[in-house]
Amino acid sequence: MTDQQHYPHQDGDVTVLGPRVFVTNDGAVINWRGVNYVPQPDDSFTIPDEQPAPVDWEVIAQQRERELRAVGEARHTAEQERDQLHQVLHVLRYGMVRAGSADLAASYIVQLIDTTMEMATGSALEPCDADAQAARANQAEAERDGAYRERAHLVALLAALTDGAVITDAQDVDEPGWQIVYLTLGGRQCSWHIAPRDADLVQHVERVGPLDVRALWDGHTTDAKYAGIAAWTAELAQRCGPACAEQHTEVERCEIARNR
Repeated sequence: MTDQQHYPHQDGDVTVLGPRVFVTNDGAVINWRGVNYVPQPDDSFTIPDEQPAPVDWEVIAQQRERELRAVGEARHTAEQERDQLHQVLHVLRYGMVRAGSADLAASYIVQLIDTTMEMATGSALEPCDADAQAARANQAEAERDGAYRERAHLVALLAALTDGAVITDAQDVDEPGWQIVYLTLGGRQCSWHIAPRDADLVQHVERVGPLDVRALWDGHTTDAKYAGIAAWTAELAQRCGPACAEQHTEVERCEIARNR
């Protein structure tokens, strides 16, 4: 017997189409999983002197193989997505548990995860290795902190390039050490939170009290802030730049810029 059967193949007086399915050589009986199927006569019409078209069992077997392969691939994809979702839930649950039982919001999220998993699967989220959970959570935090660090570098650069930049304590964050940088870009107020670990990047920014008029939030949203920055960037791109900005009052690009 070979390591792998090839279908269809002849075996005595039957043709084997696949695992547990075969047909007799005269086509009178098809056996599927131990059950015999016999073609039923159709008396509704007759075609004189015309033979029925032969059944191409090889084509049928190939189609069946493609269908089984597609089902297997779909199952594999679903299992991968399930495992990824479990990893995300493990990281989220571990982070909420680590926040402490005194945090009501964290405790509620943990309970919500457990209840949702039990309703969806019939069982609670299976436990996984605590070290693996901690590693995934730490990696996610490191990636987040790295992105905030990069943003803080750019905010510090903008503060150094623009007039009137100020920094004050963040009144909307309970954790101590958080600050907010306020800038005016293109005539619009912009602000960014600065984490305590990034405070060394903004030491050059003028510090003011929370009631200083320059540090009073004007109500701008994040979307409005970046829409304003995009508009200001487009406006700057049409000007000549700092090299000759003080030499003329043109709104459009000057002769120097046009000839570059």
